[in-house]
Amino acid sequence: MTREELQAIGQEIYGEEWRHALARAILADYRLVRRWASGAIPIPIDVERLLMALVERHRSKAKYQPSPSR
Repeated sequence: MTREELQAIGQEIYGEEWRHALARAILADYRLVRRWASGAIPIPIDVERLLMALVERHRSKAKYQPSPSR
């Protein structure tokens, strides 16, 4: 997973302030997430798998949200 993919996933699920929220969600130190996002260190494969599961869950939940009443 590239840092661009990480950023896209983070923003899709958590919005602009995604780094802190993602760190809390995966029980990782914020500084580690920041280093992955900057490309300073590679994203481990187990974290990549976890992120893919999170995005799949997010998309699934969004797909089945009821439409707002008018």
